Amino acid sequence: MGKLEFFSLLNSELYEKYNKVFPDNELKCLDEQYGRFFDILRLKNELHVLYSSEDFKNKPIFEIIKFMNLNKLDLELKEEYKLATLIATIPSTTASAERSFSALKRIKTYCRSTQGQDRLSSLAILSIEKIILDDLKMNPEFYDNVDDAAYYIPNFITEEQETYIMNKVNSVPKPKWCQLKNRRLQNWGGIPHAKGLIPEIIPDWLKGFVDRVDSLQVFPRTNRPNHVLINEYLPGQGIMPHLDGSLFFPTISTINCGSHTVLNFYNPLKTDIEVVSSEKVYSLLLQRRSLLILKDKMYTEYMHGIEEVTNDIIDHKISNITFCGSKVQNGIALTRNKRISLTIRNVPRVSKLNLNLLMIKK
Repeated sequence: MGKLEFFSLLNSELYEKYNKVFPDNELKCLDEQYGRFFDILRLKNELHVLYSSEDFKNKPIFEIIKFMNLNKLDLELKEEYKLATLIATIPSTTASAERSFSALKRIKTYCRSTQGQDRLSSLAILSIEKIILDDLKMNPEFYDNVDDAAYYIPNFITEEQETYIMNKVNSVPKPKWCQLKNRRLQNWGGIPHAKGLIPEIIPDWLKGFVDRVDSLQVFPRTNRPNHVLINEYLPGQGIMPHLDGSLFFPTISTINCGSHTVLNFYNPLKTDIEVVSSEKVYSLLLQRRSLLILKDKMYTEYMHGIEEVTNDIIDHKISNITFCGSKVQNGIALTRNKRISLTIRNVPRVSKLNLNLLMIKK
């Protein structure tokens, strides 16, 4: 007797035969393999109902599951429903499993040896289910349901790279810092201006991270990143809801170092003259070493801001909580530390003046 002979219990072509002579051998096979998961006597009675019912005739296994769900029979015929889901999920060959391990060889390479389990699992699913993903990409409704777009990548950099960034940021001369009321910042790549960017060379220690973000191809070739804004936030500091404006290309990326924060998105409520209030619509938890990319409407239409608090309570309003790892659960409180953020972006208009040349002339 084959170990998978019980598959024929839900072969719709055999229902008429089984209605006359019950398949005891196939049921015995199931009992030997998975009997500890089933009430075999109840299952036998439910199968008698299945074989004599017109509703289930000529239905493949997935149609049976769908029919039972729609008609709420999964509780009434729970043993039969359990059998259907078992048969639907057991692979009939090892080919799909072998392809999965082949995909892992491509994903878990030497260069990606430090990635976490959550990121590895997500990349593996995208690779293994590539056919489904390609079908989704061809469906216009898939894009209609995406509110132009936020991408969150946890553990984008390593702990060593995070320490390296923070040491470099903290070691720059004091004149490089611009002190604001609720934070201080550095500009690298030039000074953004209403008439464009007055460019300067981005230092090598920073350019490596700029190039890595650029390699993700989220910026078009005509608008590659040419500016980095570094912000330092102490615990309790934040920034009011705002739009960055049309000076920048509508794609920005932010690497987070030193501490988490919660970035809130607001739907601005406007009059003909000004923004009169804002309504919070999204919140994203930005963990240490993560990368956030905002594009299109998420950049141009939604205001973003950070509340001035020292602790963040994680709840269901955090839209990306499922991407933040098993340690991040509803109800926990996270304490902020000093946070350094690298906002990598493009300024389309670039002045012919060059800060490096001006300093050399002096």
